[in-house]
Amino acid sequence: MCEAEAKNVDFKTRADEIVKEANSWTENATKGLIKDVLQRGNINSNTTLLQGNALYFKGSWNPNEFNHKKTEKRDFYLLNGKKVSVPFMTGNNKYLYASFNGFKLLKIPYQQGAGQYKREIAMQFFLPDDKDDLQTLLAIVNSDPQFLDQHFKLRDMKLDGFCIPKFK
Repeated sequence: MCEAEAKNVDFKTRADEIVKEANSWTENATKGLIKDVLQRGNINSNTTLLQGNALYFKGSWNPNEFNHKKTEKRDFYLLNGKKVSVPFMTGNNKYLYASFNGFKLLKIPYQQGAGQYKREIAMQFFLPDDKDDLQTLLAIVNSDPQFLDQHFKLRDMKLDGFCIPKFK
């Protein structure tokens, strides 16, 4: 189903109202998964256009990708330098992987669909070389508008004890 709506709005005098309306639209479009896509101050008198789009993806990892029994709490480092303990998923399979200057790239496939929806879909993880180096990785990504469009040469590699934070 495709729905589209265009409105003329006054960003100068109704900025807070537009933020609430956009957040409400987002919450409805994502069935409550995303509630506050905009914050006060994201819209101001310089704003000329606000465009929203929602895409819902529900993928499953391949059945043997992560062993639930191996999920364990580990340290996860926040941008402010603090660490929190969160559950990590652990895998011991072959993955498409490569190491570059400043970051590593890991590609993990989702379970393939059936019938007309038989597509190969994967998640790519860009990992900074150091736990405190996310800003450097972001600078690398932002240095070139086509950075994410390039074809990274990855190779099948067995990664023993590989782990990522568990997420939904």
